[in-house]
Amino acid sequence: MSAKLVVTPRKGGSHISLVGKTGKELLGSVVFTEPRAKGATVRALKGLLGDDVVIEDHTSTSPARTSPKTATAATASRARKTTRKAATRTTRQTARRTTNPVKSRAKR
Repeated sequence: MSAKLVVTPRKGGSHISLVGKTGKELLGSVVFTEPRAKGATVRALKGLLGDDVVIEDHTSTSPARTSPKTATAATASRARKTTRKAATRTTRQTARRTTNPVKSRAKR
């Protein structure tokens, strides 16, 4: 292991540190108040440093371990509902207008 990224909670957000082999902090970040910014920074650093970098995130809560049977039931209960929008009057009118945009001329 060459280096690792350690994410720790701080007052108001999260702090990212690059820690070397000896355990010394080589680089420290500002406190990230938004989780998306923190995640984007961790992904960018991992991309720069390579895939062999270990990430220790002490801010994320890991879900409780469940058996595969329980995990499947939990995901099935949270299935997304699909909704279908009914055609509105304006879409029908638009469709009518675009199907025959030019009226044919009557023969003289």
